[in-house]
Amino acid sequence: MPQPDLQRGFSPGDFARELLSFIRRFIGGSTVPDAVSDRIVSDRFVSMPLALRMLRIALRAIPFAAACLLLLDVSRYTPFHFSRPDHYALLWVFLAGAVVALVSFWAPRLTLGAFLALWDLRIACLVGYLLLLLVPPLLFEAVFLRRLFDGILLLPLLAAVWMQYRRNVAAPWLARAFPVAFMVMAVVPGFILPPYYQGIAGWTTSITLGDTVTLFGYQLENDAGERIWLTHTIFAPVTQAGRFAFAWESREAEIGPIGPFIMKAYRRTYPWLKAGYMPHQRYLGQLAYASSTYATNLPDHSNFPPERIVRIQKVELTYDRAGKVVRRDVYGDYEVPRP
Repeated sequence: MPQPDLQRGFSPGDFARELLSFIRRFIGGSTVPDAVSDRIVSDRFVSMPLALRMLRIALRAIPFAAACLLLLDVSRYTPFHFSRPDHYALLWVFLAGAVVALVSFWAPRLTLGAFLALWDLRIACLVGYLLLLLVPPLLFEAVFLRRLFDGILLLPLLAAVWMQYRRNVAAPWLARAFPVAFMVMAVVPGFILPPYYQGIAGWTTSITLGDTVTLFGYQLENDAGERIWLTHTIFAPVTQAGRFAFAWESREAEIGPIGPFIMKAYRRTYPWLKAGYMPHQRYLGQLAYASSTYATNLPDHSNFPPERIVRIQKVELTYDRAGKVVRRDVYGDYEVPRP
């Protein structure tokens, strides 16, 4: 912040002007003057690149957004409230973010160094940036908060994409279309391209309240006579209920007997099912993207290792409202091949 002229005094008007100047520079992504940083920027970019400015703006927008949401959360006129964990998470984000925001203003070389490392595609920095994008989903319960803060963290990347788009004007239109599509999807959370904006037919289930509930599918039976539903997620990515059975009816002659096929898939996925994970969670565990099916709560598979399975059946079970099986119909009994 420029020093006032002490010889002519420092009036309240001077203070107000200095304060407004500081606010404009702070919000606009500027920093305190630094000859070294200015020379580096001038040598490589002539003027401050948009991505660097957006990096500094993003760092300062995080505590500002957290403060506004905290005030909204405690207001008596707010239309909604966040959960208590999200309330405290916002408080910590504000406190930590305020420190980072001030450092980004008073120590411009730090943000410049981080920007150049990302601009030069240094692996460690790229991995660090990607891990940083995982912080909001792990920190907040509300999807709105996760998207908001991840959106702020994406601002520097969007600016860098825009810079490359403007710089490579001679590139084929298809190559330039990809960054534009990425920007649209990143800027608009939950973006869905038509014709799917009204949803996809078949992804909803109409439930009629009655005295009984009927479930249909495949069951595995072990050597102790215990049964467990065959979780259709072992056939990922074809995971939606009913699709596997429907496809099988018309392709059995090409695929082969259903028993060996099911057991082959079950043996492949059993190590993760036993540990309580779906196959798509093999590497990331609970951090993996959520399954697009309703099979999110896996049963305990510890008593159903592949070597103990003696029977596969296609069944229809009817339950009463208390959860008791009142009827069990078997529509198929399949051989269990041994490896």
